[in-house]
Amino acid sequence: MECAFHPGEDTKARCNHCAKSLCGDCRIFVAGKVVCKACETLLNELSRRELENSKRSPLFLASVLGFMTALLGAVLWGKLALYTNHLHGFSDWVTGVSVGLAVVVGAHGRRGREFQLLAAGLGLLGIFLGEAFLVHSFLVKSTLYTETASFRDVATVFPDYLTNLSIAHWAFAIFGVYLAFRLPRLERAHESERVR
Repeated sequence: MECAFHPGEDTKARCNHCAKSLCGDCRIFVAGKVVCKACETLLNELSRRELENSKRSPLFLASVLGFMTALLGAVLWGKLALYTNHLHGFSDWVTGVSVGLAVVVGAHGRRGREFQLLAAGLGLLGIFLGEAFLVHSFLVKSTLYTETASFRDVATVFPDYLTNLSIAHWAFAIFGVYLAFRLPRLERAHESERVR
């Protein structure tokens, strides 16, 4: 048989991808398999796309895990306040650390500014949702809303609640967001020290 690209040349191999006959000059080895030039280009493009997709997926997974953690933390925070009957500033810290850790786990150990910003944003979301659940819990417990408190009720009271928080409580909240932001960075610093 003749080479598909060089008529008159004898076939030395077949492309494992498209099955064209190849002479000794046309055969290319990719991952231990013989391919032609056209298939090599195609396989390289597919590999590049797979690599790009694998780089994107940890950000998505980190977002999902961080959001779920923020939501779970907010619900637990609201219930804790309902049953203990007072605010817990450390809940801000716990929310920030939990969300930061969830982003680190979801990122499969990858680090970068986008993961830090994601953790800070989701930490802030978790803290505000926690405050909203807290307001909801207190409204349900109060005598004004014996059965339930609607979203409209919470939205009416929430701005006043936020403006009446103490400076210490705001400091806890800011520190919680800071922890969420720094946690992926701190993990990376510890890993680089272990490598040395």
